[in-house]
Amino acid sequence: KPNTPHAHVRGYSSLNVDHALFSSIVTNTGNHYNTSTGKFTAPVAGLYYFAISFLLDDNGNGQGSVAIRKNGTYVNGSSAYVVGQNHSSYLQVSSSVIISLAASDYIDFYTYVAGWHTGNESAASGFFIG
Repeated sequence: KPNTPHAHVRGYSSLNVDHALFSSIVTNTGNHYNTSTGKFTAPVAGLYYFAISFLLDDNGNGQGSVAIRKNGTYVNGSSAYVVGQNHSSYLQVSSSVIISLAASDYIDFYTYVAGWHTGNESAASGFFIG
């Protein structure tokens, strides 16, 4: 199904109000992920899969949380939290969810913490299941 709506983005670049923006598009079939807003908008109703993975620089703040949100509201079970111990390493945190979306619902990736690695080690992806 090469035309199935999907997106894979990486290169966490900044926060836009309170959600993560990614600077590098790996794939964005249908252009449903918007790099300016950080939102993936569902083109059709159905089940979707989303995943996030962030790398925290433990030399910075030492703790962080990320979550997947639907229309600005947390999706139950999608939050991930990491707390550093020695402040001299990197910590990876990830989460995924299968969720039902109506056409025009959107998904974004929430974080408010500084200290996320801005390289390609932080990423998000999502695709239409059916």
